[in-house]
Amino acid sequence: MDRSGEGVERALARSRLAAAELDRRRREAPAPGDLFVCRATRDFPVEWLVVERDRRRPERLLVLLADASPILGSGDLAVPATAGSGRLSLRCRFGAWIAAGDLDPELRSGVVGADVVARALHRHRELNQEPIDHQTSEHGADREYQDWVEEIVAPAHAALTAAMDGHATAAAVVASGERSEARLPPPPRSWLYPLAAAILLLIAIGAGAALLWQRRELGRLVQESQLLRGALRHKEAGARAARAEAERYRGEIERTAATRRGDQQRIAALGREADTSGQSPGLLTNLPFLLLQPRETERGTPIAIPRPARSPYLLLLIELATDPGPPYRLEISHQGQPGGVWKIGGLERTGPSELTVAVPSRWLQPGDYGLRLYARDSTTPFREYTLAVRPD
Repeated sequence: MDRSGEGVERALARSRLAAAELDRRRREAPAPGDLFVCRATRDFPVEWLVVERDRRRPERLLVLLADASPILGSGDLAVPATAGSGRLSLRCRFGAWIAAGDLDPELRSGVVGADVVARALHRHRELNQEPIDHQTSEHGADREYQDWVEEIVAPAHAALTAAMDGHATAAAVVASGERSEARLPPPPRSWLYPLAAAILLLIAIGAGAALLWQRRELGRLVQESQLLRGALRHKEAGARAARAEAERYRGEIERTAATRRGDQQRIAALGREADTSGQSPGLLTNLPFLLLQPRETERGTPIAIPRPARSPYLLLLIELATDPGPPYRLEISHQGQPGGVWKIGGLERTGPSELTVAVPSRWLQPGDYGLRLYARDSTTPFREYTLAVRPD
């Protein structure tokens, strides 16, 4: 037999043992460890676990609310699926004293072990010692847990408490003589009475089974609702991420458009400079040029040139010596002006082993300049050059 078959057999065996134990205890009085479905809370998917008997008034029992929802808070206790009752969640904050006579033996729904009862009672007593504002609330609890408490647990606890208060008031009225009941003569013995008792017993068993089915079904629906809420939150988070990504792309598009407008303005300015020089539009003549070779670390002085005041550009021919592969990036810094760096990217070879860059003359103020050449996305320059500009 495979493992899944063995698991099924073990589950069936536990179920048969639990059913036998439950059937045996149906004929016994309610005791700690018994689970009941109360008529006062039959509209809610909850049960009540007996955890303690009043020592002074043995007819009074302390019960704690139990349900099948897997969501737990700090005041709750989980009962594993291997227990006789199956998987349950004990809400130890929500307890009530109930008369043993108000628990119908035919509505006994399960049994839990003494260790579970002891832990639940201990937790309930601990919670009763907390401040009042912590006894009925879960600060910082999950929203789904708060919804379950507000919609199911708290209303069911209130319904049972109200029912027990009503029974106590009725008992007090009878005890004080404010209400009396007429004594009816004993009914005649007849075969009809055993038949009626049997019918009532069948009705009670059917009602208990229906209540158990309703509790299980409502628990299943609650779990499905929790899954749907989680999926909805996941979709909302995805939509927020998509909106943030769209905003980021929009910002990049706007920055690219601004850069393009700046380039267009610079091209227009160059055209105006060419028009004022008296030559045909688009033609640049008499450009001074300078051949730059890689700087030697041990010797050599920077190449010095006069500031090209009469030409709009200075044409730099930059010798590579070695070619690590395009594209290249050039940085030009003025040593007398910290932080003033011009960056030129996307450079390609314009000859066998050189690059060509036209630098606007208005950028070249007198002083020493350092040029660093980078290959692709490297952060370390593979060639460095120097240039000195003298006053006019």
